[in-house]
Order: sequence, then structure tokens, then C-alpha cells
Amino acid sequence: MGRSKTKTDDAPAPATRRYRIDRGIISSAITASRLGEFEMRYADIECRGLSIRVRKGSASWTFNARMAGHPSPITRRIAEVRPDDDPEIIRQRAEHARDLVRRGIDPAAYFREQESGIHVDAPAADGWTWQMTVDNFLSDITERGTVAPRTISDYREKLRGKHFPDWNDRPFKSITAADVMRMQEAIEAAGKAGGGKGYTTLARNTLRVVKACMSWASRKTESGMFGIVSAAAATPQLEAAEALRKGRVPTMKELGEMPWKVDATADLAAKKHAAMLVLLTSQRRQTVMSMRREDIRFDDEEQVWLWDIPPLHTKRKRRPGEWGHVIPLTGPTLALVKMAVAQAEAAAATSPWVFPQSRLRRAADAGGGHMAPATPGRMMLNSGCGFTPHDIRRAFGHYAGRKGHFSRPEEKAILNHAEGLAGDLTAAHSELDEQLRLKMPVIRWWTDFILDLVRESRPPDRTDDLPGCLRGLKDA
Repeated sequence: MGRSKTKTDDAPAPATRRYRIDRGIISSAITASRLGEFEMRYADIECRGLSIRVRKGSASWTFNARMAGHPSPITRRIAEVRPDDDPEIIRQRAEHARDLVRRGIDPAAYFREQESGIHVDAPAADGWTWQMTVDNFLSDITERGTVAPRTISDYREKLRGKHFPDWNDRPFKSITAADVMRMQEAIEAAGKAGGGKGYTTLARNTLRVVKACMSWASRKTESGMFGIVSAAAATPQLEAAEALRKGRVPTMKELGEMPWKVDATADLAAKKHAAMLVLLTSQRRQTVMSMRREDIRFDDEEQVWLWDIPPLHTKRKRRPGEWGHVIPLTGPTLALVKMAVAQAEAAAATSPWVFPQSRLRRAADAGGGHMAPATPGRMMLNSGCGFTPHDIRRAFGHYAGRKGHFSRPEEKAILNHAEGLAGDLTAAHSELDEQLRLKMPVIRWWTDFILDLVRESRPPDRTDDLPGCLRGLKDA
């Protein structure tokens, strides 16, 4: 026997919209409450459980959470929504309420005290040590479920890693901007002392995680600690790395000096050849590092050596029905490829790759792959080139037009911004032939342009025409 329907049974659940609540959302909520056409809820994406509930004639801040002893989530009113409300202050109240819920305390009284103007002390976190702060931070983001487990694991590794300074027993509020600076310097120094690589990146990523932790703790303690960390300037190495990430067009002098700088490093010759191939072909680092020996062939009709790049080895590999990319190999570039192949055969005779991996990357790595795509970038960073592999592509687009007077379609044909055709097979092959004829003069000009710059940039103490990593190209 069913019960009779009431007005509440027929009422639809309020629509929920998810935003990062700011003053604009507050204004919209107040306007919607005055119109009173329907109920709705604005859920804050930054603070879990915080929302604005809009009803006819009213808009209220609400807090929702699961609490021990309650079969369903509790909902508590925080305060009436006002035009001058500061969302950050409301978030701090909601975060404090979540702490109370964890301890089994209903936050209703706390919200009433806050709304009535009676002072309530900030969360009792003044006694937190750094270790307690990290533990609470990791526990909270794990409970929220908004951060991927892999990211949480990365946070834990950064904040508790062997290169992180011993802040564990220090009071959280005693950490200064100078401490953060020393943290960056210590991580970079540890990398240099151990002969490791990538420590500038590690320092930058660790700083990012520390800022996330401090930001979270600032809301918990209302301490303003995030401002202290934000005031910590990056070390010169970090600033240089950050500048590289933004991208730019290298000068002709920088392009000419690059092979000499790379050649001066004590790294493997294969890695140097990979960086040179990026320079001479302007192809993406992933494409270069995944070059296979079988991809090099001689075209009888055009009488030219070609590098056939499969679709899976290009950036656009996920588009269905695409064709590969083809790069004509000039004499110097072919000589460079042959040197790399000879070294690959000596190092790993059965490997199909031109740049086979030289070490296992992880415990479960069975070997047999190619070098990491980041290899050319690391070579350029460690040798102080001052630009990235992708900046070489920017340089190609810049100088091929201004110095070589080539058209945009000709430039795009080399950079693989124009190929990848699907549809009619005959039309596609015809288009590829036309693209090949379009590419040949461009790639020849670029090779000569780069080698001329290299010769002009020869250091005063060198007598050879080209650096060692390009020496086999002299007579090509």
C-alpha cells in the first residue's frame, strides 16, 4: 500500500553547477534567488563539500560531509550569501569544519559562532611540525579523491625524498623563504655532486609541490604561509630552465654554436648524433629518437635518399587514416645517419633502432627500445645551448622564410604541419610525390644554412672545420 504523494515528492532535485566560486558566482546566486524561478546549487570545485544553495528569496553557503554515526551525509548552513563575501574566508571555514567532522564534532555550532561574529580560534595547527603538515596534506587530498593516485605518490616522493632537507621536526610556521631557496640549491647541488642529470627539473617540481602543500596548510591554519613560499625566488638554474620552457627563436649565432657546445660534452656519441639530426632535419625529438634502420631507403625515381617516418612516430599519430611523413636526406644528413647506424650496429647489432637505448630505464625494462625522447633536450640543456629542440623548429620556420625566401606551404611540408592525408589512395600517393618535390630544395637549403653557421661559429682554439659530432659530414 503506497503512501500518498506530497508536494515535496514532486519537486525536482535542485540543479547543480560546478565552478570555482568567486565574486561573479556570488552575484549570480543572489540574482537567481531574487528571481526565484527555480532552485539550484553552485558547488565549489576547489573546496570539497562547499556550495551555495539558491532558493526563492534566499541564497546560503552550505557545507556537506560524511560524518561518523550518520547514515547519510550531513548538510550544514554556513551563512547567508552576501555581495561582499570573500570566497577564500568561506573556504577556510569549510576546511576547518572538515577537520571538526574528522574528529566527530558537528560543525553547526562553529558556523553559528562565525556568522554571529563571535571569535573562534583558528584550527589548532600552530603546533604542527613540517612532517605533520605533509602527513595531513597527503591524507586530505587522498580522502578528497580529486587527485590521481599517481600524482599523490609523486607528491609523497617529492616531499619525503632523499634530497629534501630535514625539515621534519621543524615547526611549520618557522619555515622561511630563505629555507625554500636553500632547498632548491641543495637539490641542485646533490645532482651535480652525484653526476646526475635532471636535478634542475627535480628542484622545480619539488618547489611546485611544496607550494601546493603550503597553500593547503595556509587555508588550514590561516597563517599566510603560502605568501612566504611564493616570495621565494627561484635559483638562477630554475629561472633559466623556466625561460627555456617558454620557447623562442634561437639566433643564428646560437644555432651555429650548438654543435660545438654539444661536441664538448663527455656524453655518448650516439646522443650527440641524435641532437645533430634534430638540428639538420628540424624534426620533433620523438620522431628522431624513434628512427628505425629500415626507415632509410633510396628512391630510384627521384634519385634521392629518403627517411620514411611512420604515422605512429609522428605527433599526429592518433588520427585515423593518416599517411606517414617523408624527409629527403641531403648528403651531409645521410652521412650523419650512416655514422649513427654504424654505432648502433656496434652497440646493439640486433636492434632495429638507429638510436638504441644504452641502459635500462626501470626495473621491469627488458631493453630493446630506443633512447628516451628527452635525450636531445638534455644534451642541449647540459651543454648550455640556451634553447630547446622545439626551438629549432621555430628557427626553421623563421629563417626559411626570411633568409631562404620559402613559402609557408614549403616550410609546413618539412615541419609536418601539412601532411597526413586520408581518403583516396591514388590522390594521397600523388600528393606525397608533390610534397617530396616541394621539400627537396627546402631541406637542402636548411642543411647548407646550418653548416655555414657552424663553420662561422668555430671557436678560436679549434682548427678543424666541423666539430667531432659532424666531422664525417665534411666531404659529404
